Amino acid sequence: MESYPLRRRRKGLMFWAIGQVWVQMAVCTFLVLGCQSHGGMRVIQGGESDFRIMCNAASTPAATLMQRYVKDATGVELPIINEMDGEQNPTIALLVNDGLNEHAVHYTVESDGVQIQGGSPKALRNAVYLFLEREMGFQWWAPDADMVSNGSDVVLSPTVYDYTPPITTRTVHSKLYYENPEFAAWHKVTDEAFPGYVPTARVHTFHRFLPEEHFYE
Repeated sequence: MESYPLRRRRKGLMFWAIGQVWVQMAVCTFLVLGCQSHGGMRVIQGGESDFRIMCNAASTPAATLMQRYVKDATGVELPIINEMDGEQNPTIALLVNDGLNEHAVHYTVESDGVQIQGGSPKALRNAVYLFLEREMGFQWWAPDADMVSNGSDVVLSPTVYDYTPPITTRTVHSKLYYENPEFAAWHKVTDEAFPGYVPTARVHTFHRFLPEEHFYE
């Protein structure tokens, strides 16, 4: 007979424990959402920004590129400054880093600013494109169709990105890219037909490198 009250108490404890778990989950969700809504580094807010784009002579083309894309998307033109100016405002620093592989791209987002690097001017340009796409929500679907998912405000979360492409030359045999070189650059493909092409090799020559009589039964 005494087992029934014990079972009731156990059942009550079980519901109490479940209730506590739900309360804790609700609190955690509230805190996470609160951090997401207030956290991050605000680069642009309400049509204003304290950020500057910092560059040197080698990275000036990439800086101009970033300035133009950001202005087209948000209406805010970030000033470009020289790396020797001793700027105190937060910066998006662009750098051609000779210590990297010539095709490598790298960027970091920290609480005090952004640094974007490439192993060559071309790699730095690719790094800017990747940063715009991955961190700022830019998408470029066609030469006359693009999208900016973040709207006019730009909030960045801390991150580190490193990438060295295993394939250094990519060609899509299409006028879409040949006639739109900037669109081709965004998608990391060439704007010319088969650069480095060896005329004597011609095309459709895979069978010459792996002849059927030697490699297949």
